[in-house]
Amino acid sequence: MLLLCIGPDTFRARRKANELERAFREKHDPSGCGMERVASGKAAVGEILERAQMISLFNPRRFIRTDNLLSECPKNQLAALAKTLARDPEHVIIVSVEDEPPASSSFQAFSEAHKLVRYEFPVLQGQAFLAYVVTLAQELQLASTHPLLRRIADKTDGDSWAAWNELLKLAAGGEQALVHNEEQSVDLFARSDQLLQKKSAWRQVLTQPDRSVASQALSTFISQTHSAIRVRDHATEGMKPFVVRKLQQLHIQEPEATLAALYLSLLMQRSGFGDELEALSMVE
Repeated sequence: MLLLCIGPDTFRARRKANELERAFREKHDPSGCGMERVASGKAAVGEILERAQMISLFNPRRFIRTDNLLSECPKNQLAALAKTLARDPEHVIIVSVEDEPPASSSFQAFSEAHKLVRYEFPVLQGQAFLAYVVTLAQELQLASTHPLLRRIADKTDGDSWAAWNELLKLAAGGEQALVHNEEQSVDLFARSDQLLQKKSAWRQVLTQPDRSVASQALSTFISQTHSAIRVRDHATEGMKPFVVRKLQQLHIQEPEATLAALYLSLLMQRSGFGDELEALSMVE
């Protein structure tokens, strides 16, 4: 049996994969002896072909977890993969998170006998995203009527991973961080653009009397630099259009070097070798 959790909302897709894994453990394999994870993409195919034919001495059912199995499976191995999975679809269960929808031709090798199940996770926006944020909030024992839920949904619209992180802060009592001054937030994004363009003006964040600004700046800079690299590599699925357009218009220089410097600063801060301000001041 092949269960596909298909993005582009990979946060929800991975949550579904984790749910399927928990369900298998609880129902069929409490000890976890018949469960394993293998490599992702092309490398997964060979491992799947080998492991799917192995018989566990402890549990007749096998659960194998991977990523991008079908979307990155070489065409000349699709038939072999389909044949292997058809041998015992009830006892060999494979769950794969597909970051991108596999090509329609990839499904042609699979018939109903293979028991292929697809879970689709498109990017949610607007009211649909707000409803999902409310569902996540209830998991964290937050009231569905909490006044900040709509604000979180508006701020992170379409980005379920970011919404989850904001809800975790809220559940931990971090309301003040969520209702930070909007002018300051916009300023941090402007400083991030300056950093990506190697303009020294970004360092004005280091002169702010509120030292927590440096901590907020570090996380914002890392996030924006990741986004800049995605835009450059045309991997913009799930990103907000206005963010893509803005980053496309910037003259960005050496984003990988910038990201490496930011992570070094984060490591310095988390290791206790310096506070937020000292860590961020290391970035060139």
